[in-house]
Parts: sequence; C-alpha cells; structure tokens
Amino acid sequence: MWPSDFVKDIHGQSIRDVGPLHNRARLVCQIVMGLEDTGEDPIIFDFDMLINKHPHTDTSVPWHQDMAYWRKSGLEFIDTRSASCWCALDEAKVDNGCMWFVPGSHKHGLYNHRSVREGHHIISVDERYLGNNMPLGVDPSNPRAEDLDSLLEGHGRPEPLQPGSATFHSGLTLHHTRGNSTDSHRRAYITNFRPAAMVAYERENGFDHGRTSFTGIEDQQVSGNGL
Repeated sequence: MWPSDFVKDIHGQSIRDVGPLHNRARLVCQIVMGLEDTGEDPIIFDFDMLINKHPHTDTSVPWHQDMAYWRKSGLEFIDTRSASCWCALDEAKVDNGCMWFVPGSHKHGLYNHRSVREGHHIISVDERYLGNNMPLGVDPSNPRAEDLDSLLEGHGRPEPLQPGSATFHSGLTLHHTRGNSTDSHRRAYITNFRPAAMVAYERENGFDHGRTSFTGIEDQQVSGNGL
C-alpha cells in the first residue's frame, strides 16, 4: 500500500502530487463520477497500491465492491462516490489474473459481503443475497446451486490489458481477478479518488487505507442496501 510515499520526483515531491498518471487518472475518475462539469466539491487522491500476482500462485481475489472494504471501517460516508484507476504494468490476461467486471452492477447499491474466513480481512460478496439484490437469474431458495465465481463470470467479462493501459471503475462495481497460472508476473498499479470532503472525513476519523496499519479492518459482515 501507498507506494507514492516512497517515490519522489527530482524536486522531492510525491508522484501522487505531480505524476502524470495520477493527474490523468484523476481527470478520468472525475468523469466516471459525473463531476467534470458540475462545479461540485473537487475529487482528490485518496490512496494507491501496487499488486503483484506471482507466477503460478493461482490465488484469486473474490468478487467484491471496493465500497464494502471502506464500510468495514465503521465510517458512514455521506457521499459514497469514488473511482479507481487500475493500470497494468505487465500484460494482463485471463490466465494471469486480469480484471473481471459485472457491467451495470454499480447501479444496484452496496451488496452484502462477508469475510472469506474468520480473522481474515479479505471479503467476498455474499452469495446468499445475490438472488434478492441483483437480477442475475439466481434462485433465492437455492443460492448455492452454482459456484460463485462461475456464476458472476457468466454475467461479467474480462478486461485484458497491455502494459500501460488502464481500466476505471466505481467503488460499487463488482469485480474480481483469477489467479496467475502463467510463468510471468502480473503487476498492477491502482490509484483511487473521491470528493475532497470525504477524504478529509476519513483522515479526521483515523482511516487511511492501511497507511499506518490495518487497525479497524476487523472480521465482520458488511450489510448492503442494494436493490
């Protein structure tokens, strides 16, 4: 987490303040959030991270919405708008863990999530509620009839990327990645942006997305308000 804390330009400024990727990503995220011409509170950098899927690790990231992680902090966001830029540093493809998205999932609010196992901070959308929260054709009386990854991949799509290319998604977009079954690394750089007032609210309440620790990210369920 927070690689921008360690990378400066020749004048000693953090790349999050002067880096071309951060500046361009912020402008696109502003469009994703519908704030480009509104004159509302500007969006600013919230956090960044580097992710590396090592060769043959074959560890997937469960289907989730980013907002569910932030809800686990216990904070009540008045403005839930946020957007992330996921930039490929290596070629990202299905076999090494490119991003998958469920188009339109951001329109249904926050779904219920649960920890993947006790004491673990990784969470997954709770398949027990998908039939009620999302029009996926799931039978609510038999919600475990299909493997969750296969179920959602059937309604989603992969987004392979060349190095330097990027995807942008809302904090309410359902997404996941498969594991890396190839001989190569799959590295990605993620930047996140949200309205300045909400970033200030986070920091005032001691929430910094793991910059100091994972304190407050406890094993718990997250209740959504999705349709």
